[in-house]
Amino acid sequence: MKYDVIIQKHGNVFVVRDDLIKGGTKRRAMSRIGDVSGMIYAGPSWGGAAVAMSYECKERGIPCVLFYPKRKSFVARQMLAKKNGAKIVQVPFGRLSVIKHRAKEYQKKTGYCLVKWGGGDDASIAIKEAALKVKEKLKHEKIDSLWCASGSGTLIKALSKIFDIPCYGVVVGYGLKEKDFPNVKKFYKHPFEFKQQTAYTPPFNSCRHYDAKAFEIMKRKTRKDEKVLFWNVMEHHV
Repeated sequence: MKYDVIIQKHGNVFVVRDDLIKGGTKRRAMSRIGDVSGMIYAGPSWGGAAVAMSYECKERGIPCVLFYPKRKSFVARQMLAKKNGAKIVQVPFGRLSVIKHRAKEYQKKTGYCLVKWGGGDDASIAIKEAALKVKEKLKHEKIDSLWCASGSGTLIKALSKIFDIPCYGVVVGYGLKEKDFPNVKKFYKHPFEFKQQTAYTPPFNSCRHYDAKAFEIMKRKTRKDEKVLFWNVMEHHV
């Protein structure tokens, strides 16, 4: 495994600090992709996978092409990806299904690797590897529950297959159906849209568009004496 896991304790909450990885949890997945001539991804403007890809492609010295819904100006993560050398393709009236289609057409022309929504199988494998490492490090702790933010659902699905404790996901952005996640105890929905930042600030670097929202809900829903494992995917970008 290329990236180790760092766990910090904040009160009764054990936090997996993947925000300390350049690109966050999804960087684990990108590093598993084999020898390719370039990478393509389609996702929302504030998505983390595209940023992780831009870091990975920069390190490898290969093209990174990112498809986004068109907007008047780039958000911080798009600017970061561009700074890392990514090519930004904006799609007018770009619903997710539309930008995915455009990305697939581009893949046929270039032969680059089109990474699946959420990181695909590489993400699932990488997360499970990291989760097993976390489980080993915390084997002497009695953890009561696990919490994380959920966008594509890749993270919570993988984690819930490794940890035999109640697993909760806080949905940010796209709707997830509990019937598709048999190992997840419950999904909560944060009232803000993905593009909106929460004012809540956890005691560590956490994306206020994403992870911080999950931490906020988790603090409301858990007991003060409950030992919680929280997976922090990515740092905040202003």
